[in-house]
Amino acid sequence: MKSIVSRMQQAEVKRKNEGAIALKKNTFPFGRKYFVRSAPSKQVFFPRKYFVRSAPSKQVFFPRKYFVRSAPSKQVFFPRKYFVRSAPSKRVIFRIVLRALSARTSNIPLDRLPLCRYRIVLRAPSARTDGNLFLKLYSLLRCPKERLARMENMLPAACCLLLSAFCLLFASPAHAFQSISADVSAYAGKRIVKIDVAFDGAADASPGEVEQVRSLIEIAEGQEYSAIKIRESIIALYQSGQTSNVSVEAELTGGGVALRYNIARQLRIEQVALRGQLIFPEADLIARLNELDPGAKLSEVAIVRGQREIERFYHERGYFDVAVQPSREVNAATARAVVIYTISPGEQARINSMEITGNVKLPLTRLKAQLKSQPGAPYDQIKAQEDVERIRKLHLESGYLNPQIGDLLIKRSPGTNLVNVTFPVDSGPLVTVEVNGFAIPGKDKEEALPILRQGGVDDFILEETRRALLDYAQREGYFFAEVSFNKDERSAPPGESIHIAFNVDRGERYRVAAIKIEGTDAISFAQVAETLRSREASFMSRGLTSRELLLRDSEIIERKLQDLGYRRARVTERRLGISPDREDLIVTFVVDEGPRIQVAEVIINGNRAISGEELASKLQLNRGAYFSPRLVSEDADTIRAYYASKGYADSDVTTDINDLGPSQVQIVYNINEGEKVYINRIIIGGNLKTNGDSIRKLLRFREGQLLKLDELRKSEQLLYETGAFRQVTIHSEPAGRAPDGGASQRNVYVDVVEAKPRVIVYGFGYHSDDGPRGIFEISNTNLFGRLHTGSIRLRGSRRDQVFQLSHTMLRPFERDLPTLTSLLYRRQMEKAFDANRFVALLQVERRIGQNSVAFFRYNFEDIRAFNLRVSAAEINRNDRPVRLGRLSASYVRDTRDNALDAAEGTFFSGDISLASKFLGGNEQFLRLLTEHQRYYRLPRLRSTVYATSLRLGLAKPYGGATTLPIAERFFSGGGTTLRGFEFEEAGPRDAETNQPLGGNMLLVINNELRFPILGPVSGALFSDTGNVFTRISDFRFSRLTETVGFGLRIKTPIGPIRFDFGFLLQNPAPGLKRNHLHFSFGQAF
Repeated sequence: MKSIVSRMQQAEVKRKNEGAIALKKNTFPFGRKYFVRSAPSKQVFFPRKYFVRSAPSKQVFFPRKYFVRSAPSKQVFFPRKYFVRSAPSKRVIFRIVLRALSARTSNIPLDRLPLCRYRIVLRAPSARTDGNLFLKLYSLLRCPKERLARMENMLPAACCLLLSAFCLLFASPAHAFQSISADVSAYAGKRIVKIDVAFDGAADASPGEVEQVRSLIEIAEGQEYSAIKIRESIIALYQSGQTSNVSVEAELTGGGVALRYNIARQLRIEQVALRGQLIFPEADLIARLNELDPGAKLSEVAIVRGQREIERFYHERGYFDVAVQPSREVNAATARAVVIYTISPGEQARINSMEITGNVKLPLTRLKAQLKSQPGAPYDQIKAQEDVERIRKLHLESGYLNPQIGDLLIKRSPGTNLVNVTFPVDSGPLVTVEVNGFAIPGKDKEEALPILRQGGVDDFILEETRRALLDYAQREGYFFAEVSFNKDERSAPPGESIHIAFNVDRGERYRVAAIKIEGTDAISFAQVAETLRSREASFMSRGLTSRELLLRDSEIIERKLQDLGYRRARVTERRLGISPDREDLIVTFVVDEGPRIQVAEVIINGNRAISGEELASKLQLNRGAYFSPRLVSEDADTIRAYYASKGYADSDVTTDINDLGPSQVQIVYNINEGEKVYINRIIIGGNLKTNGDSIRKLLRFREGQLLKLDELRKSEQLLYETGAFRQVTIHSEPAGRAPDGGASQRNVYVDVVEAKPRVIVYGFGYHSDDGPRGIFEISNTNLFGRLHTGSIRLRGSRRDQVFQLSHTMLRPFERDLPTLTSLLYRRQMEKAFDANRFVALLQVERRIGQNSVAFFRYNFEDIRAFNLRVSAAEINRNDRPVRLGRLSASYVRDTRDNALDAAEGTFFSGDISLASKFLGGNEQFLRLLTEHQRYYRLPRLRSTVYATSLRLGLAKPYGGATTLPIAERFFSGGGTTLRGFEFEEAGPRDAETNQPLGGNMLLVINNELRFPILGPVSGALFSDTGNVFTRISDFRFSRLTETVGFGLRIKTPIGPIRFDFGFLLQNPAPGLKRNHLHFSFGQAF
């Protein structure tokens, strides 16, 4: 023994001499939970410095410096100097007897190690120990001699077992493995005969919860007892995110070992509720509680931090006596908690005095007069900060560009609710700014010189101002101007003034006549014009370019060529050509495109569940295609999404690009499939008013189905579309494996934050066809807590008034068929008649792809026309109530980039309806109305848009009638159809009254060229072709009208304001004006 101890000491000295690095204090911060104390003496048996935690796994280990090795086997031991004794009894708590080791070290499984008379006992917590753990390693030195040889071989494994015990105790979360009570050697080789699970101290856990625990721990009855597996099961339970504390008890029974898992559920936040006298909007307070989002794990630390945030919020607004009392309401069945903060704000403090101190060079009376924080006013830190900005702005306006304003000094008077506010101010030097070589109009100075509006005299603001001045000069046509600056701190008197001069070398003023790309036919300037920073000249604009912009544009051109397969494309030269009059500038990018790279081979590795042929069919890049980095990335995303749609939620794809020659590459997709994941449970939280089953009906996934990430995203989107929630979060967490030990499972958490259900919408507009317009709508987006939408809508103008009641279900019967039921009253005032229309409507919607939707509906309408301003024959046709029972189908496809002001894309709508007596009406006809719009950017003038529209209406009565009821006929004319006419004046007219009669056929073709003029103002040239015909058989091309005109558009945040002047060229109606001015919000189409 003596020689062994000597070798140990020598090894320790050698280790120190070799420069072993000592563990620095606080290098590895540990919480108290990682240390073990005995209850009576509070003696720390394992001091903090003897433990270290690895960053990736958070496991607790012993630093290397505390280990020694025996020479023969290099086995790691603990030197005697690190053993600890308890103070009262001096009893050895942790001791290892070291013996000489032979080279034959057996490899014995840790959980089946026969320890002779060594044993490890983990005692159950008691009232005296207050749940603390202690580890005892007993060594009986009187072990018989015949067993010493066995002990020699067993000692390395015993040490490993000891280290495992330490990991079990200290690596697991606090009190994770709180009690296993029995001699470990007594467990060895025995089988687990029973596993009990108790949640929060209750033994009546539901079968579903028990099965989930069993799937996570992967320990089953009939298996051999294993301490290592128990430790791994505890870690798995923690990693599932569903437990906040776990303890395991073991007990020897007649036939084996019985385990009991005591599990404390991990509470999650249902919602935060604020009670008491809030004063401020609840949303403003909730926004400060970023650690208490619905679905987040509940912790006392987060609750206390939330309390401090609320208190800080009120303190900033002068409520220094605010009292915030946190509490929580727990739903044990769902393991959710509502965090409640009861707020008593107290009285708001008032300002007793307000002072401005320091080296202030502006008149104090002028400064104080501009401030809101006046004596007697309520104190509000936000308003006080606004006063700080007012003081700064007054200094900047007076030329003191570098004022130093310190933190507000707030002093509360003892025994009162009054505060004294002090603004510490140092005005700083008077700064003069001069621009040499370039004249800037006064109205543009703040834009061109940020130093004047931001202040400061440091190098950062001076450089920012230099760049802004350079940008201003370039926009004025001095594309290659140079700007420098110098700062002169005048010394009379010292430090009182600074002079800053910006020196501009303007160079020549140019107009960018053209931008060209040479050396390639793959792209032209027109194709990349929208992405380039350089701009060609246009009306009232000289264009834009500079050296810096040319470099950026070169990179854009290179990326565009590389995306077309020219992987080695480079811009070799940026050539500038100047016209003889030195006015026009021609910019030319000279390109060396290099060879166009083709895909020689596409290899898919790692796919086992899905065939390579099936995956290849999803790719855009296949053999023979031209290489594109963008498409490679998109194809990788496609493979990843395809795997996710098949339930492989953890799949991943990486790519390798291998050169096979000067013009060929090999693309390799490396797939890590993972395994299929199934949904174990769906847990919904945050729905205080909403019925949970109603939320489930909107979800695109169910328990037991494959976990498909795209279905989670669609469900999230669908919940947002209800308008009932201001926040929706859907995520999944591990839930172990299925009870049969097969598929991996996850729980899906659906956490919502409910919005205010009542929504009020109102708006106003104007159209020259019918004058002012208005709309008012009030909706409840969560009717009866079932995510139904009920609304009342009023819409009115001089010619049209509508009152509508409607009810919408987004997913009835768990089908993606949003259903609308509606009752509507409409009063129409047309040119030739007035009408009252009562409508009952049932409509079903079906979305087809991302941009298309279909509608199917049944209408029952009662229409009563009156004030007929037509001949007797028309009166006889229409002077009776009309009942319509009709079935309709509509299809809409919209790919426009902007519904209010489109520049690219298409819009198509088609509606066909059948009215029949069998459907409850007294009129019978078949009616079709279609509209198609297209929008193009011109190739060389990308800011110019060509728009075209076609509208076609056809109606065919049957059952004896030849024309439709006048209220169902097609009409045309006005600001959105034929702009050479007033509202609905086109088409056949009554012979006696000259009023428009409408017809069974409508054809309107619009063409419009939209081009920029200056800033938000743009122009338009248009032509409108079309007419209305009494019957389809009356259509003749010669009867079409032709209107031409021009217009102005002014872009606004709510859409363009439009002025159009149309002149009717062909087939004007007798007695009507041939030109009209139209005004409205929004484009004509």
